[in-house]
Amino acid sequence: MFVQIFSGWRYRPGARERLVAMGLGDRVSPAPRPDVPGLISRLLAIDPADPDTGIGLWVWEDEAACRAYEANRPPDVQATVSRDIDESAMIEQVYDTLFFGVRTPPG
Repeated sequence: MFVQIFSGWRYRPGARERLVAMGLGDRVSPAPRPDVPGLISRLLAIDPADPDTGIGLWVWEDEAACRAYEANRPPDVQATVSRDIDESAMIEQVYDTLFFGVRTPPG
């Protein structure tokens, strides 16, 4: 497995509120968004002290799946990201997985 962690990005005005209104953080989804080949899980989280600052965690089957998605990301997806997120201070860190476990809550 291959893991990406993104930090240092900031939501543009209104973007975080739109995501919160979708209720995606209220439960575990049956598939990650976007639902693309090789993507195992994805988490977006915010800093409670500064809710416009977020982190992203992407878990991939392997680095090849990750890079294939990045190379072929649809232009409309990138336009949405640019509209909603200021990536100017974003940092990407990548890791190889030693252990991955998950417990999904009932319901």
